[in-house]
Amino acid sequence: MDYFYGRREDLNLDSISDIIASIIVKLEEHDFRFIKFSAKRVFPIPEKNHGKKKIKVLALGNMKKRGEFLRIFTNDELQMILFNLKSDLQISQEFPRFEVQLYPGMQKTLLEFSNDDRKLYVVDYWRCETYCTEKIEIYLNLYKNDPWIASRLKTVFLISENLLTEEIKQEIESCTCAEIIFYIVNQEQNSNLSIFEIEPENKYSAQIIQYRKVVAFEPYLDEETLSGDYSKLINKFTGNKSSRWKWLSVTKNRYFKLFAIISEKFNEINEFIPNFKSNSLKFIYQLTAYGPYDLNHNCRLSLSYKKFKNYSPIVKSLNSYFSQIMPQSSIDLYFNNYIQDLCERTTKCSLCFQELTEDDTQYLCIECEPKHYHCQKCHQKKYDGEGLMQFAHPHYLYLITSESRRFHKLTSGKFSFSNVSKEIKDGSRLHSNVECDNKSIHMCESNGVIQGTRYLCAHCHNFDFCERCMKKWIEEKPVDMIEALKKKGHEKWHVFIVIEYPLYYV
Repeated sequence: MDYFYGRREDLNLDSISDIIASIIVKLEEHDFRFIKFSAKRVFPIPEKNHGKKKIKVLALGNMKKRGEFLRIFTNDELQMILFNLKSDLQISQEFPRFEVQLYPGMQKTLLEFSNDDRKLYVVDYWRCETYCTEKIEIYLNLYKNDPWIASRLKTVFLISENLLTEEIKQEIESCTCAEIIFYIVNQEQNSNLSIFEIEPENKYSAQIIQYRKVVAFEPYLDEETLSGDYSKLINKFTGNKSSRWKWLSVTKNRYFKLFAIISEKFNEINEFIPNFKSNSLKFIYQLTAYGPYDLNHNCRLSLSYKKFKNYSPIVKSLNSYFSQIMPQSSIDLYFNNYIQDLCERTTKCSLCFQELTEDDTQYLCIECEPKHYHCQKCHQKKYDGEGLMQFAHPHYLYLITSESRRFHKLTSGKFSFSNVSKEIKDGSRLHSNVECDNKSIHMCESNGVIQGTRYLCAHCHNFDFCERCMKKWIEEKPVDMIEALKKKGHEKWHVFIVIEYPLYYV
């Protein structure tokens, strides 16, 4: 089968219907029911994209015939296609309850999911070592870059006792993400459970659980599209926010025209600015098919400021140019890593105009332009007003101490709160959806409850302090607390974000 042609790695769309029909026939001969065909092409081709499987086929059926089915394809074809074969029994099947051991700690517990929990859980069973560490890294990046997904999705890794090598132990113990949970399972004791019978040894696609039932399968772990795929799943099963960008549905001819315009523009920029990074612009095309002639052509454009501040005028200009040929909703603008130059110290308080030095504690508004700063004295004052007006400044603030540094390493900023409601609900300042991380080392006097001001670390992933622990951290600087939290990945030089009221995502 000829899936791609030429060095551009473009899809051979003229014969795609015949290719899909051929695959469907082979699936049906081996008792599999064809569900979906999808193929993707990215321009320019990312360096790390070489060798990745570019075609995915989803089918349900008899897993005992999986090996026989795959043997009819050549090695070259299997290098190109990911056959995502699943048991027909899995969807809507109730997830079994069984005994596991929480790791680290090895505390025995019963793994079960609540009928009242709307959150989605990705449950992945590890039987062999391949891709284990890579999978942890993929989910860490997903939660770090998308707080909205982190608040609605958890990852549960079930690890066979036979797999618990020293290397795997180190990987697990170095993972401090609260959204990722590790359990050890005894494969022999649980061999009769359907979850362990269905998935073959070398299969890594996980099940997604909600209300104790399997509702979907893990999306293909492509870091470029994973966030969007999970946004769609969360929206589908929880009725929350849709994906932040939308695919543009096009005809085959329009796709070719868009590709010609975008590639010409990119080559033009590259000619005059040879150092312009290719990952500042990506044109992504995706073909999905639910039958040989049911073809859906979609595309989107990604423009990124990612660590290239010098190119921001170019990216803005490109956004203006491309928005004339495709909807703005299909142009994905990334700002997540552009915050590195937005946090810095100042020499004067914007409220009392007092001179400030590097030794003074400073507060910097995440949102305001020009930048708003105020000193510790102004921050602690009581002001007339209600809601956010009773504070020195009504926006989220960076808390910069004398020890704060490495501002270029910040992972949270203005765009981390783009999906947060501006409305204050019922006036409560109880942050019920988070806990003070000092509780994990048994040093929180509030027992983890955050009432009042919440301090979110802008360097860590999902690390918080309550008011009491923040005061202790800044004023007392207890060595045992600093050393204990350092082992969890939190350093004394980290910057915090000041949050006065609970966050509600929309």
